[in-house]
Amino acid sequence: MNEIDDPNKNPESDGSPDSNGATAPDETAPTPELRIEKLVTGGAGLARQDGRAVFVPLTAPGDLASVRITQHKKGFAQAELLAVIEPGPDRIDAPCPHYGQCGGCDLQHLTVPAQRRAKVDIVADCFRRLGKRDVTDLLADAEPAGEPLGYRNRIRLFGSPLGPYGMMRRGTHEVVALDQCPIMPEVFNRDILPWLRMLPPVEQLTVRLNNEGHWLISVFGPPTRMRILKKILAALEPGEAPAPGCVGLMFNNLPVWGRDYLVYEVAGHSFRVSSRAFFQGNLAVTGEAVG
Repeated sequence: MNEIDDPNKNPESDGSPDSNGATAPDETAPTPELRIEKLVTGGAGLARQDGRAVFVPLTAPGDLASVRITQHKKGFAQAELLAVIEPGPDRIDAPCPHYGQCGGCDLQHLTVPAQRRAKVDIVADCFRRLGKRDVTDLLADAEPAGEPLGYRNRIRLFGSPLGPYGMMRRGTHEVVALDQCPIMPEVFNRDILPWLRMLPPVEQLTVRLNNEGHWLISVFGPPTRMRILKKILAALEPGEAPAPGCVGLMFNNLPVWGRDYLVYEVAGHSFRVSSRAFFQGNLAVTGEAVG
């Protein structure tokens, strides 16, 4: 659920005006125990303390949570989860071992039906608050598209001088090294991610896959890394790919090997998508939209 905005950036969000008037938390204050009412835009749980909205990431509806207030703002507060005292009915153990540290996902601690209900409720709430429209009936029969895991066809990873590539730690610019990413296809975790660890260190990279096992990699870093990449490519046999399934490698958006696009077959249509173009990250959703 990394596509939606932070609730606290929306001046019309429930209890969330603008960010003016923020004050630092009182480190000596006790940590309150709050009951989570619902999830809001951005995936945080909404609780109330003395009638004031408190937003707590990584919580589930019905949780009784021990939290620490991290920021006081005009009309609401932000908090971090310290412990779940009583779990809500939809809370589960997240399938990803990096969940909670990695900032890429927000809802893996919920059952799949609860995730879908939360997304429907958030969309309906946005229409109601911002557009003054009630779309509850339109969303009542919304059907899920595709599997809850292994569905993404694109990922951006960041380099770390202390270890392999990974995602940004939640709320920081620190890199959490990834052993796997369950929302990516098996071929990424089995073949591509181990191969990436053999590349020279770069600032970040993007991998994009199609539904036929082909993939592109776009690498971003200082020009000195280009010389190392060229040496690796020069050692290849004629016609040999840098890695199985790889059809193109870009450095700072310039092709250095192969082609700079992928072909996606979706709902009987072919789409030629360049390495820099936007394309829906969930091909099952794309198929529903195109079909």
